[in-house]
Amino acid sequence: MQTLRWGLTVLSFALLVGGYFASQVAYRIGLSSKYAHAIDQPAVKWLALALLAAAIVCSFIPSKEGENNR
Repeated sequence: MQTLRWGLTVLSFALLVGGYFASQVAYRIGLSSKYAHAIDQPAVKWLALALLAAAIVCSFIPSKEGENNR
């Protein structure tokens, strides 16, 4: 379970950093309105909802006794 939580953390972090970097690049080259329109899609909203739901589910599942708790 700890590996699943760690993977969810890394995936969320990578998506946040990548999205921020992409928005900064779009702003610098003058395409911020096109980027905002491209991000405002149902697939992105469903991905965000799925990540939130996975994080909530992982928070309710207790760690095993033998695992390292960080």
